[in-house]
Order: sequence, then structure tokens, then C-alpha cells
Amino acid sequence: MAKIHKLEKSAQYYYDKAVEYTNKGDYVQSLDYLYRAYSLDDSDKKYELFIEMGACYALLGEHNSALKSYYKALAFDSKNEQTFVGIISSLIAKNQNPEAVYYINYSNAKNIIGEDYDVKVSNNTDKFKVVGKYDREAVIFVARKLMKNGEFEYAKSILEKIPEQSKDYIEALNLIAMINLSQEKYIQSALICDNVLAKEENNVYALTSKIVALHYLKNYEERDNLVEKLDNVCVKSEKDVKKVAICMQQIKNTELTLKYYQKLFEFNPYDKNTNLILALLYHNNGKTSLAHTILVKLSKLYPDCEIIKFYAVELMQNKDRQYEVIVDIPSDIQEQRFNYINEKLTQLKTVERLINYCKKNEEFLGLLRWILWSPQVKIAGHIAKFLAQNKYFHPLLRQLLVDPDVNYLPKRECLATLLKYAQKKNFALFMQTVVQFFAPRQPKLKVDERIDYAYWEVYSLCVFLLEDNFDKSLNSTYKQFAKNCEFLINSGVDVDENSLSVLLANKLQGHPLFADTKYLCKLLDCDANKFNKNLENYNNLEIKND
Repeated sequence: MAKIHKLEKSAQYYYDKAVEYTNKGDYVQSLDYLYRAYSLDDSDKKYELFIEMGACYALLGEHNSALKSYYKALAFDSKNEQTFVGIISSLIAKNQNPEAVYYINYSNAKNIIGEDYDVKVSNNTDKFKVVGKYDREAVIFVARKLMKNGEFEYAKSILEKIPEQSKDYIEALNLIAMINLSQEKYIQSALICDNVLAKEENNVYALTSKIVALHYLKNYEERDNLVEKLDNVCVKSEKDVKKVAICMQQIKNTELTLKYYQKLFEFNPYDKNTNLILALLYHNNGKTSLAHTILVKLSKLYPDCEIIKFYAVELMQNKDRQYEVIVDIPSDIQEQRFNYINEKLTQLKTVERLINYCKKNEEFLGLLRWILWSPQVKIAGHIAKFLAQNKYFHPLLRQLLVDPDVNYLPKRECLATLLKYAQKKNFALFMQTVVQFFAPRQPKLKVDERIDYAYWEVYSLCVFLLEDNFDKSLNSTYKQFAKNCEFLINSGVDVDENSLSVLLANKLQGHPLFADTKYLCKLLDCDANKFNKNLENYNNLEIKND
């Protein structure tokens, strides 16, 4: 009897099936096949699959996921016409006109979009610009970015300067209230909300923030009165419905959490977080078949999401367990995972051993991906920096860099190491609300590795804090800096790489923060006393040279 050989399906097979289902209008199934094709494709044109994924997500109305796919494509090819058209279309659909104009202007400057597409700037949108992190012309915009990066005190300091007569005053108060909530200053947050509600009694942002503050202050009677009032306010926009849904989720009001997430589902039936929350709510209420149906859909739409992978198995195996309604893995299992990852990395010690382990244990690679994308930004930053030492993990870290949902800390932590060890130093990085393209050209100098490290550390810092075209100034400063530091090292002065990084940033200037050495020491994990000694030695050397 002849032996039967199982024929393995190829990337091309799954791609063709994806196109077939796209033509039928079944974009969920098409995405399922596209991800399968991607897992098998070992060609240099993987970015084409990301472009197709972006188109499918856009057709589903899931423009956030569409943008993520297009950004991944840009990490492979920063001048692809279809990618730029897709990004511009999704940004316009999200009413993010300033960002759309950025890409239009960039594509025009680089001649990326041809005559087949009619790309225009209308309604005076050509006056928009993408502002930098500390641009004082757009305080609210800047404050939101600072808050997203965890720089709450800086955000609060600029918001408090907005005068009461300003059109942005109410929004500024709401943002300050949110900052106080994040810092567990619940009384201060509630008082600020009262100021807003005295002017606008149905302000959704003030109501939700005060409800959360009262919840943590255990003032349940006043909290419940405000909840009733808020529920009677007719919230219509997706933004307001989402705010109320998250509020009800935070105070653990199951009935209203379900109500408002169901409303949110009507706006976008393919949003990952909304669907996951609904699946957990349905499961907790005994509606396991509904929860399973949602997770099957999510597994096709977001196969790389470790949280969805977890619940797709977990809810089937533990049908009677009640789960906390959060968009993350349960805290007890998170703790187990953190301990396991820490123990394994300590045991393996080197990145080379880790690679060999990951090749044999794909589940551990999934755990690393989960922790890199997790809210545990300090842990994620340290691990990302460790992984960046070897090119095996570079594709994973490139995806992290262009994901707008990932906090800036793990990005900044890994970027310097990634730049140092990457063979090809061409990067696209999601920064603020656009992808910034950069290709560093470090001066070719034979220097101590600590000086080399300082260059990449400061370069990555500039990427996150400065506008384009900082390279020339950095390289000019670095040449003299490297010469002086080599002299100090050869003279037996005790210097470390973190002190040198702070010193180079301080000498570069170019940004208000670079003059604040206390902040720089904190940001770059440098001992302030050691830095001050190195700064004194460096300044004395400069005086002698003069």
C-alpha cells in the first residue's frame, strides 16, 4: 500500500483564499487567511500582507487596526504608495486631519503617490501641522501626549497655565482631574470636577472622573447618585459612550458596564477591547456560547494578541470561574507569568541562550511578546533592551516601535540598543501621532564602548523629544564630546555610560529638558552624585582646552 503524504498548504494558497473571501465581502475570514499566509511567508515581501490586512481592517471600519497594519508595512518599506494611501484614508476616516496632512506632505516631498490617486488638501487643512512634544501653540495636544507617556507633572504644569477665559479651560480642568485620579489624589480630582460641573452640569468627563474618585474614596451614596444622573444624560457620541463604559467598568457596575459596552459595540462591532469586555461579561453571566462566539471572531481578527489567546482557552476550560472585567490577563496569572519570565531569564543569563530556548518553546516567545505590550512599562523596557542585543528579536521590536498603543518607555529603552546592534539602521518609529522616519549616521570614530553607548542613548532620546534634523547638531557636539571623554578615560577618571549619556544630552542642549540635569539623571537611570563629578571633570577639561 502506497504511503500517503500530507500536502502542506503554502503562503500563496492562504493569500489566494484571503483574496477570494475579500471579494465575497467576508473580511474577518480574509484576515484569518492573511495571518496564516504571513506565518508561512519567508520572502522579502511580507509587507504586502500587512497592506492587505490594513485594507481589510479599514473595510470593517476598524481604522486603528488598519493603521497598525500599515505602520508595520512602513517598517519594511517606507516609500510604498499603497501604504501611504491607506494611512491617509484611515486618518481622514478618524478625523485626524493634521496627521493626514503630514503624510500627504511627506508623500508629495518624496514623490511616493503617483497620478493614479487624487490626493488633495481641502478646507484649509494645509494650515494644520504636526506639533512637537513641547510646542506651546497646542497646549491641550501636548498635555495629552505627555499624559500618555506618563509625564503627569509636566502635563499638569502646562495645563494649569491655561487662563479661565480660554476656550480650552474646561478641557484643561478635566485633564487635570484625570491626572489626579492617576496619581490617586481623589479628593483633589473631585474638587476640580465640581468646578467643571458648576459651569456645565452634564459634562460627561467631569461626571465620570468624579464618580471614579468617589468610588475610591468609598463615598458610595454620592457616587450612586451621580451614576443615576449620568445614566440619564443622553450620551450620543462614540467618545462619550466609551468614557461612560470605562467609568462603569472601573467602579464595577456590571449592569451599566454591559449596557454601555453594548452601545459601544454598535459604533464599531470589530473593536478588540469592546469585544473582549463583552465576552467576559457574557461569560460571567452564564452566556458562555455568546462569549465563545466573540472569542472565535477575535482570534481571527487579532491572532497575535496574547490576551485573546489566553481567554480563548481559559474561558472554555473554566466555565464556572468569574473573571475581573479588564482588558488584560487576571492579576493572579499575571503574577505567575512575571515570576516565571524573571526566573527563566535569570537562569538563561544571555540573549543567545534565550534565543535557543525560544526556538524550542514558542509559548515562551508568546509570553515575551505579551510582557512587551503590557502596561508594566518598566519591566517591558528592561526586557526590550535585553532582547535588542540580538537581531533574532529585531523584527519583534520593530513591530513594538510602530505600535501606537505601546507606551514610549519600552520603545525608548530598546531603541538605543537596537540602533547599536542593528546591521541596517533604517527605522520607522511611531512618535506622537505620526510615524517618523530616520536613518542615523554616526560619526566614524574609534571610541570607548561607553562613549558609543552614550551616542545611541542620546540619539534615541532626541527621536522622542525633538523634531527632525537633529542629526547634524548631535554629530557636531559628539565629535568634540568623544575626544574630551577619551582624554578623561585615559586619565583614569571613573566614568560610567549613564553619566556620559546625561553629559552628552546636557552639552547638546536643543531641548528644555536637556538643561534639567536632575530630570535627565532620573530619565537615564544615572546616579546624580556621580554625574556631577563627571560634569565637573569635563568642564575643567574644557576650560583647560580653551
